[in-house]
Amino acid sequence: MVRLARPACVVLLGLTLARPLCAQLSGLVVDEGRYPVAGALVELWTPTLRAASAVTDATGRFALAMPSDSVALALLVRRIGFRPVRIDLARSSEPLVITLVAVPQRLASIAVRVEPPRCPRRDDRAARLLYQRAASRYDVSLTAHGVLGRGMSFVADVSSDSLGVVDTSRLRPLTVAGGIRAPWLPTRNTFYGSPAGGVIQPRYDRWEYPWLESVFAWHFADARFDEWNDLALDRETDGMPRIVFCSRRTGSTFIVGVLELTPDTAFASASWRFVVPDQYEEAGGEVFFAPVRAGPPAAVIPMSGRYWRRRGSRYYVETVEYREWIRCDADCSPPLR
Repeated sequence: MVRLARPACVVLLGLTLARPLCAQLSGLVVDEGRYPVAGALVELWTPTLRAASAVTDATGRFALAMPSDSVALALLVRRIGFRPVRIDLARSSEPLVITLVAVPQRLASIAVRVEPPRCPRRDDRAARLLYQRAASRYDVSLTAHGVLGRGMSFVADVSSDSLGVVDTSRLRPLTVAGGIRAPWLPTRNTFYGSPAGGVIQPRYDRWEYPWLESVFAWHFADARFDEWNDLALDRETDGMPRIVFCSRRTGSTFIVGVLELTPDTAFASASWRFVVPDQYEEAGGEVFFAPVRAGPPAAVIPMSGRYWRRRGSRYYVETVEYREWIRCDADCSPPLR
């Protein structure tokens, strides 16, 4: 349910700017059985900033103060045990009732979700045109060179039953800089993974992967993604077009996954798995993109991202919940970590 009341304005103080809040957005979060979902985190996003957040009460309801310049805002709604949902407020209608779909917290379930129903070996022209229309709304150079992101991270080694669970008591501040340290040259032979050279880290073992869920999220709008991947149309979910992608080169490390678009053809989310020549490890990730406004091409900004990798019978997980992204100079500090 949406109610846009207009209380007296207050000021939300961000890390880099102050933004007036002059309206209230309220709604209801339910599960597939239409039962209220308590304790869901609802985040309100502008193109570069998490402007406000709230947690649903026992009845599943929430209320948020909205910026007065509420152009191209989006909601990201999450709850342990449910698939996150991204809502484009510019195209949402009243009443706003958000439905979360339960997912088992096991790798097998995630693998089924992120791996597309088929790996296209023949390009779909309709999917290609739709992707190119979406990608044209972004300027890759804005985030590929000189950006700073601030957020909270959760890093853990967990069992399959806990995969996807974020322990909020263990969230830690995180700052990442993109476009400054770039260990992956964007080449066909190395971008989706390179041999780790025997150096074993929690994030990688035999293969090291790019941070597609974070500072390399711009790759999904890059001309190289367009060139390197076959695309096919998948079903629509709640009016959200889905594009299945699979790398055209399969002799080395490649990716296979799904790119979800908003109804007005912008990036909503991407989920993928890395596929390596040997099958000794499994890894993948997902990213939710911030909203874009009409006009000049925008930056490719993640709202939230997750990376996972299997380590024997357990799984290494990195989850980042961003708060803001800002432009910075070439001496951006601190470095990516």
